[in-house]
Amino acid sequence: MGGWLPAVVDSMVGNGLLPSSGGRMLLRGVCQAGGDLLPLLVRAWGSAEGEATGVAKRRAVHRRQQLWGWQQRGARLTLGVPRCPWEAMVRWLGVRLAWWPHGIPTGRRVGLASSRLGHAVDTQRAWFLALRAVCGQADAERDVLLAATGTAAARYVERGAALFGLRTLRLEAAEGDVGNWFSRVLKSEPHAPEAGVRPLVLSPPLTAEARELTDVPVRDRALVALSERLMVFRIRPSGHVHRLLQARLTNPAWPVASVYVALGAQLVRTEMAAELMGLGAVGWVVLEPPPGVAQPAEAALGAAGPPQGGQPAPIVPLPPADGWPFLAHSTRRCEGPWPDQDETEYLDDLILARPEADHSPLAALRRIVRSGRLIASGRTIRGGTPVVSFTAVPLAELSRLRVFRPHRGRWDFEPYGICIRRDWLQGLGARPVLYGDDLLWEQLGPEERPFFQLRRTRRAPGRAVDWAVEDEWRVVGDLSLERLPREGGLLFVPTLEEAKQMAAISRWPVTVVRV
Repeated sequence: MGGWLPAVVDSMVGNGLLPSSGGRMLLRGVCQAGGDLLPLLVRAWGSAEGEATGVAKRRAVHRRQQLWGWQQRGARLTLGVPRCPWEAMVRWLGVRLAWWPHGIPTGRRVGLASSRLGHAVDTQRAWFLALRAVCGQADAERDVLLAATGTAAARYVERGAALFGLRTLRLEAAEGDVGNWFSRVLKSEPHAPEAGVRPLVLSPPLTAEARELTDVPVRDRALVALSERLMVFRIRPSGHVHRLLQARLTNPAWPVASVYVALGAQLVRTEMAAELMGLGAVGWVVLEPPPGVAQPAEAALGAAGPPQGGQPAPIVPLPPADGWPFLAHSTRRCEGPWPDQDETEYLDDLILARPEADHSPLAALRRIVRSGRLIASGRTIRGGTPVVSFTAVPLAELSRLRVFRPHRGRWDFEPYGICIRRDWLQGLGARPVLYGDDLLWEQLGPEERPFFQLRRTRRAPGRAVDWAVEDEWRVVGDLSLERLPREGGLLFVPTLEEAKQMAAISRWPVTVVRV
């Protein structure tokens, strides 16, 4: 490390972290990688305080008091991170300070690395099985889970640690100017730490930038570099995580057998696992639940009781398009929490494999039936007014509306949903959409704007979408179905098996839509 020290000290002086008089010699004489710098800085500013006068003296007094206050509250400031190979860390991250506002947690840092889970997170059961296994096997006294803010696994790791009574080290890696970063740190208000969570904030590089893998996000580099044990759940060929693992496993600075790759369906692919194990990684078999154990969606359906009166709803033929009296509302997969669900409950469902973890279009329909309510949303509505949307297109023609929207990563008009009689909805204020351009929008009053829809949008050169084909209707606000009569509603699903499942919990008839 010695070759870096003069440049590091000069950077700290230049950015106002260290006084110019006397500070250089003090820090050069006692600084060590991973050692706490706060006592040294307090002494340096104390010495400067004794030698300075006027404005310089007041500045030195203020800075010494700031640093001493943080030190008394248990904060630590280190050059690099303890127990991390110095040269390897510098090659990946550059020379950085590590700010520990609530102290350095004891124990081995266990990181969880993964590529993105995609949109249908609730289908990644093996991934969450692996997370439960890691949390269940971790030692609450000896291990601390490392969660790098912004990485694929971070929020699941933090919540999993809380559920299993483990500690979390929340890692953030800053960029920008070191002096500004240090000023923001000192100006931040002291606050009580979250239960079980300790923050670690890496400064921007003090001197040399990283020399390897600089095109990989710094949060990913920091996670893989600082983990004393690294658990790998999923990787894409030649992706960021894959390249970081190859670099770590081929660098002798990191301990042998400190990287574990999860083996199994939906986890690390066989050929990639073989490659990494050939470089020194350890294969880790994540076992599936025993046969006969209900999966989340199955458990949810099994728990559904019969509708009021004890008889299942009838399964009826698909009504003809002629004289179609309904408006149809299609359900879709819910990415993230349900509209009336908080983040913590959503994460708990996923991590603990609860039946409610299923967020498929069928699960959304099941939720509507059980709650007796359609929840409005303004996410894609100009002006943001929450509405419930329907189409007047008959079910028999619904397949022509089913289109995959790449910019949203999902299908429009999935073959799941509920039809409601148009006259019943009109009595609650349902109105057809006003299709038009920006000029029409400017001409509409506040009461009409919730029903506006831009007629055409352009998604690619030469390609335009004409939204008028959807023949959309809207109701402003949530829609209660408590008073919807039996003959006023109709559920639709794409298979007979799903129709039987919905008939078991519905008071409205069910039909099958072939797509």
